[in-house]
Amino acid sequence: MARAASAVEYFTGYLSNIRISNVIRSSTVPTSPLASDGNTKLLTCQSNRFVDNSTNNFTITPNGSPSVQAFSPFNPSASWSAATYGGSGYFDGNSDYLTVPQSAGALDLGSGQFSLEFWWYPTSATTGYPFIGDSTGNWYVGYESSNIVLGRRGVTSDVNTTGFTLVANTWQHFVITRQSTSTNDTRIFVNGVLRGVGTTSQNYTITTTLNIGGLAGGYVTGYLSSTNLVKGSVPAAYQTSSTTTGTQIFTPPTSPSTSVTGTQLLLNYTNAGIYDATSKNDLETVDGAKISTAISAKWG
Repeated sequence: MARAASAVEYFTGYLSNIRISNVIRSSTVPTSPLASDGNTKLLTCQSNRFVDNSTNNFTITPNGSPSVQAFSPFNPSASWSAATYGGSGYFDGNSDYLTVPQSAGALDLGSGQFSLEFWWYPTSATTGYPFIGDSTGNWYVGYESSNIVLGRRGVTSDVNTTGFTLVANTWQHFVITRQSTSTNDTRIFVNGVLRGVGTTSQNYTITTTLNIGGLAGGYVTGYLSSTNLVKGSVPAAYQTSSTTTGTQIFTPPTSPSTSVTGTQLLLNYTNAGIYDATSKNDLETVDGAKISTAISAKWG
């Protein structure tokens, strides 16, 4: 798609709702996203990532630097809603990060079960930064040497992915779980595919603060969403006995993450006061611009 067979001619612009069928379709111009049916062989370029929505579920491999954009030939069916669409936090890769203070050990994962889930939209494919972890490096999950790792400062990694290729400018779903300290019972999933297995009984603790978006010397570039840290259990959807990497274990969620049993931290980034209700533009306030209720509304 978007390239001629000669490999010297490339398409410039936007493509949306590409559907290939084995029947002749109606010539009526659609007014809503296309749907898959029994005659659909491929349906793509209509999601928050490069994915085939037909029952064939073909793997879509980006080449070069195509990106998923909040741009569509169809009018939005509704304005932005936190409950329906969730939100995201933007990190510019230049010392942007969040901190959460430790509170009576609530953020200590210990040596038992845990689950860490988040979505990431990288705007750069560079490597070498943590997503989340202890501010002193007691533990962290990061992107290093072109792999997703669960590690500690001074240790290469406790568990890392294999067969993983980062795709820039598209949303990707990550889950890290430890079901037990038994052999190969700690796992890393990318878009529902098992990409890393390993064994660790390490006691993961937080010294003073939990950092999201980076630690000293490495910072995330792009967007993070639906960060859910669960202590003491692993959500049923992410439990498996499989140790075969490359296996599709679950389908990534299609709605914002919610609190479950054991959730210690949930960041859906939906508390913006000033935002574009079409979800198409990032707004950054300048010189203290803020929401005020001191003056009566113009309407209503």
